[in-house]
Amino acid sequence: SNPTDYYMVQYYNQQVNGSLKKLRTVAGQIRSSVDLPIRDRKLQTEQINQMENVVKRQLLDSFEYIKKGAS
Repeated sequence: SNPTDYYMVQYYNQQVNGSLKKLRTVAGQIRSSVDLPIRDRKLQTEQINQMENVVKRQLLDSFEYIKKGAS
């Protein structure tokens, strides 16, 4: 087992249960909103998806950085 595994798991859990969870909650609220026209819901949902992708990319970049530091 790699000594950095624990920290990577902790960081992953923090991101999944923090940033990504909040973004998914907002996306769900937007999707289920009857106050917004379909076009606006789609546009806002796409923007949330892009923000989720940024968080995921940062997560992967962080893992790469940690792995390089451990080797």
